[in-house]
Amino acid sequence: METGFGIKWQHGIIPFFGGGSTLWSAWCPEPTTEEMNGWPQATIKAAQDYFKTEVPPLTKRATYAG
Repeated sequence: METGFGIKWQHGIIPFFGGGSTLWSAWCPEPTTEEMNGWPQATIKAAQDYFKTEVPPLTKRATYAG
């Protein structure tokens, strides 16, 4: 497990006071134009539309102003 501030790239059971917690994470980078070379145009458009609409909400971070 990486030490320091926060939990970064720990997979599986995360030790916490009083027990453990399971976390899930995934990384799915947006494919480049070169990587989609030869794909059907409808698939390319669907992927581009998806990344435009779905990525912004997924990159939001909760903040606490207490």
